[in-house]
Amino acid sequence: MKGPARSGSYAGFEEFTRRLASSWRWQSAAFGLVGLLAWVALHAALVPYLVEDSYIHFRVAENLVETGNPYFNTGEAVKTSSSTPWTWLLALLFWFSPRNLSLLAVFSALVSAAGAAAWLVLLRSTASRKLLWWEALIALVAYLSVVQSASIATMETGLALAFATAGLAAFVQRKPWAFCLLGLAAATRLEFGALLVSSAVVTLATRAMPYRACLLWALAGSMPSALFDLIQYHTLVPQAALAKPIIHRLSWVGSFSLLLPEAILAEFYYHALVYAAYATLYVLVATLPLLRLTWSRDTVRDPAVQVMAIAAITGLAIAVTYAAARSIIFPWYRPLYFGLLFLPALIGAIRSRKLEPYLWLAAALLPLLYDLGGSVIAACGRPEAARHFLEGARARQTSEVAAELYREYPHATLMTSEIGAVGFGFRGRIQDGAGLASPEALRYYPLPVPAERYDTADAPVPLRYLKDRRPGLVMAVDRHLDAVLSDPVRAEYVHVRRGLYSPSDDARRPSETLLWDSIRSLDVLIRRDLWLTRHHETSEEP
Repeated sequence: MKGPARSGSYAGFEEFTRRLASSWRWQSAAFGLVGLLAWVALHAALVPYLVEDSYIHFRVAENLVETGNPYFNTGEAVKTSSSTPWTWLLALLFWFSPRNLSLLAVFSALVSAAGAAAWLVLLRSTASRKLLWWEALIALVAYLSVVQSASIATMETGLALAFATAGLAAFVQRKPWAFCLLGLAAATRLEFGALLVSSAVVTLATRAMPYRACLLWALAGSMPSALFDLIQYHTLVPQAALAKPIIHRLSWVGSFSLLLPEAILAEFYYHALVYAAYATLYVLVATLPLLRLTWSRDTVRDPAVQVMAIAAITGLAIAVTYAAARSIIFPWYRPLYFGLLFLPALIGAIRSRKLEPYLWLAAALLPLLYDLGGSVIAACGRPEAARHFLEGARARQTSEVAAELYREYPHATLMTSEIGAVGFGFRGRIQDGAGLASPEALRYYPLPVPAERYDTADAPVPLRYLKDRRPGLVMAVDRHLDAVLSDPVRAEYVHVRRGLYSPSDDARRPSETLLWDSIRSLDVLIRRDLWLTRHHETSEEP
């Protein structure tokens, strides 16, 4: 779209500068570059507040570089990471610059920016015209608000969504290699296997593309990581997918509420009413554009309509599967279905050229935009405004305390209930009470409530697991050690209590705010023989 031409005509350089100034293409490129730099800066500013699960990927990638095996614990073939392609990319970055978390954050920002570009290409392809500047802006803000929590956390979700979006864009253009990208999306996040299957079903039903070529491309995208997983772990399923349904057993209402953006839970009153209203709204924005179509054979064969149907069905299927599992739904899971649910709404709005669909979309995006605004404020010098400030501050403190323990007890085994930040700081062997890195811990579940845990969503250090293993070190938040500290086995350990946050982060948070109810400290247990060996001059506890 070109801007109005200036009167007069000049030769040479003046003509060139006039065209440069009046061309929307150059203006949009300039705005895009500024936006990209701001997006990268936002990620870089929030590196100190990466969430707990981010560090799981970091440790696995680091071990891949150092030992050649993508294991959380050296020699233990457990698929702790949920994404092999993401592990490969992080390992490449760690090989280039070891433990450079800022580099990982910048890379994550570039990946999600590439996904946003593919998003715009997809919408332009389905509209069969150039997007107006405000249409492109709305689409861009929608995508970034959906993906921002996962992207800032350097989780693999941004990469999976970028592959899926690019694959759907190629699908609209009837390119068989679209299935290579969809296969990569499924390899990056297992949930997108549903997207690959639904796209294949539509292709077979409509004979839109040669199915043999599509099959070969799908295998080319998905098989490398699948073969790698089978060789390394003898399974394709991440350990988390096996462990979490055993550990966590939420109520139907609790599981359903976790499907919705966090701002709804944190910022709205009358939760039941708001949950119902927003759940209905998300279903409507995904399905109304399809229901309003006048269906015919030509409609069914329309690539844009096919993508709308694929996205709506797959997005709803992923969300329903999460809720049915009645396990914890983490923030970086949500873009996997929200990205698909918003796609039919945007395609329908752009094709209709009416105001009403954009109003529905704006209402649906409001909670996500709220959190995006919080991230922007956090990057501008107020990190406490970020949605996951408390979790990130705790993860940073946990990693630093774990690193201290590793310097003092490098050959000890450490048992914990959360392996991410602990595992990145403590580079020795970890015994995982939640079963993500130590499958044997799952034998001790379910844990009784309230004797060993507060509720069925909690995953503390199992008391019997600790008694059977007698690790040299134990580290967890106080809530996850209540059963241990009230048992006679406590006498075998020296108890050290540390702050939940660093002093600077503790000063930033409101005094009444805690990460969870009843969590006050980060507790460390050191087996007495190790303590006496290290501090042989005194037997006094700290």
